[in-house]
Amino acid sequence: MGAILIAHRALRFAVPAAIGIVGAVLGSQVLPTGADDPPAWVNPDAGLTDAERDAKYQAGSAASDRAHAEFRHEFERSGQDPRPLERVRPMIMLSEFEANDLAAAAERADLVVIGRVTAQTFAGPYGGNEATVAVREVLKGEPRESIVVYQFGGPETVGGHTFLGEAEWDPLLLEGDEVLLFLAGNQEDGRPGYHVLTGAGSYFFEAGKVRVAEANPQLGRFSFMTPAEVLAEAKEYLAKNPWGWRRGRASPHPLLRW
Repeated sequence: MGAILIAHRALRFAVPAAIGIVGAVLGSQVLPTGADDPPAWVNPDAGLTDAERDAKYQAGSAASDRAHAEFRHEFERSGQDPRPLERVRPMIMLSEFEANDLAAAAERADLVVIGRVTAQTFAGPYGGNEATVAVREVLKGEPRESIVVYQFGGPETVGGHTFLGEAEWDPLLLEGDEVLLFLAGNQEDGRPGYHVLTGAGSYFFEAGKVRVAEANPQLGRFSFMTPAEVLAEAKEYLAKNPWGWRRGRASPHPLLRW
């Protein structure tokens, strides 16, 4: 669970931090010199012991978590549609993806489904997006009517501007999305449902076109394919590899060992 919190907090804070850095740089270009120079920086932790400093930052982190959770709950209570919000994808790098193409996704997934997102919440106990998918067809795995998919990201606010933060390898599943998903079970920390294989695990079918993750290694190729073509190719790979190696095994990336 600690690794998940690290990645989730990285997604939460990367954009505000970047905005702060840009603001500081721009501000440094317009500050006057001489008598109007800003006062010298004073270390707010000066004189604190290590234990006092740790306690201070733990309290600050807890307060930030509470404020973030309250913002998410208020967003849900407002009934605001998240679709029109700008999507911001912080640069969080992974050393490797779980699947670099359809063939690898077909081999490594525990469950492959075609379905429609019927519900979602950003106010769940894990702080990300929990999407409920009504399953139309199971291409790999046990038959089921619906699944829950957990993702990093969700609504954030900086300086009064609200936007959707999401991982570039895993676009947020929003209510109404028609999708083909290659999934792995969340087996290690008790969280619900499944997560999408990073890299090439999600395919959104929109008005006869296919949308994939910005970080999908074959992004350009899929932009020229139809949903029918993607499904035909996926089924071809699944026919060759009906079980794969992932069943019962952890993700190869430490941040994603769910």
